[in-house]
Parts: sequence; structure tokens; C-alpha cells
Amino acid sequence: MRYLRSIITWIDSLKSGRQFRRWVAILVKTLGIATFLGLSAASIIVCIKTINASEDMEITPQLFIIIGSILEVCIIVTLATALVMLLWNRSNKIRTFDSDPNFILVSITVILVQLLGEISFLVLIGVGIQTLVSTIFGSGIPTSLDIFLRNRELLELVPIDPRGNITFISSVIFSLIFVLAGPVLLIVAYFIAEEINVLANIAESLNNIEIKLLAEEDASDA
Repeated sequence: MRYLRSIITWIDSLKSGRQFRRWVAILVKTLGIATFLGLSAASIIVCIKTINASEDMEITPQLFIIIGSILEVCIIVTLATALVMLLWNRSNKIRTFDSDPNFILVSITVILVQLLGEISFLVLIGVGIQTLVSTIFGSGIPTSLDIFLRNRELLELVPIDPRGNITFISSVIFSLIFVLAGPVLLIVAYFIAEEINVLANIAESLNNIEIKLLAEEDASDA
């Protein structure tokens, strides 16, 4: 019975919201570390494979691919670093902010929605820049795709330019779309978060009014 009581006591302590704040904060930090390690490792692997695949090319295209691959790794590692710093900051914010226990999950949701928009903003801008660099220098995923198609003996069926299957003009267009989509998603996420926050404030105000009225009724009855 003692263990059952301790479980009930622990469940009852969830009303304070401390456990939820701690869990979400740990989850966000874990996600940040995993994102940094995953993006960094993936960029290095693509870089190495691209450079190795360019060994049979002439010296000038090979030099371009090496430079482009190094730039792409720098871009992705910078993006991963910015993401982990952002996630770490939001994790600390979730863990330390003070809110009404009745609306603790709403407050956490507001921060997570904003965080989603911020992540989308950084990722889309990073992808836009990476796409442009990849096409200019003929490095990264387009070159890896070329090598894959050659190994699968599909090059004759799918003709691809050795510098990548994305033309420069289409690359610029895609880059602009990504860069412009980032701020749009950021604004949308902040708008949704603001709406949730407004509804939470209304609910909190109504709750405070109800508590005040009940207190006044009890005082008048006494």
C-alpha cells in the first residue's frame, strides 16, 4: 500500500506542472543534441563520398567539387549549431518559466509552436543556401545522385549533366522559394502561438473572475 500511495502522490504532484516542464525541457535538449550529431555526420559523409566520386574527373571540376563540399559541410554544421543553441535556449525557457498550473500545458504548447516556426525558418534558409552552393560547385547530393545512377546503369535512360541534375536557374528559383518560405512559416507559427496564448489568457481571466465571485459569495454568506 505504501508504494501505491507514493504513486498516487506522484500523480497528484503533476498538477504543479513541474514534471511536465522537466520532461519537455529534457526532450527538447535531447532533440537538439541528436539534430546536431545527425546533421554533422550526414554532411561529412556526403562530403567524403562526393570527393571520392570525383577522383576520375579533371583537376578543375574536381577542385570545384572539393571546395563546394567543404562549403556545404560548413553551412550544415553552422545550421546544426544554430539549431542546438536554439533548442537549448527554449529548453531552459520551458524549465524556468512560471505559469498557472491549470494552463501549464498551454504555455508549453505556445513555446513549442514558436519553436517549430523558428526551426523551419533556420532550416529552410540553410537548405536554400546549400542548394545554391551545391549547384554552383557541382557538389553534394546532385553529384552523389549522378554516381548512384551510374552505378545502377541508368545514366543512358536518365541523362544527367556531370555538374548535377539541377540547372543553375532552377537552383536559384528553389533557393529563393526556400529563403522566402522560411519567414512565412515563422510568421504563421508565431501567429498560431499568439492565438493560443490569447485564448489561454481569456480562459485564465474567466477562471480568476469565477474564483473571485465564489470568494465574494462565501464572504457574504459568512
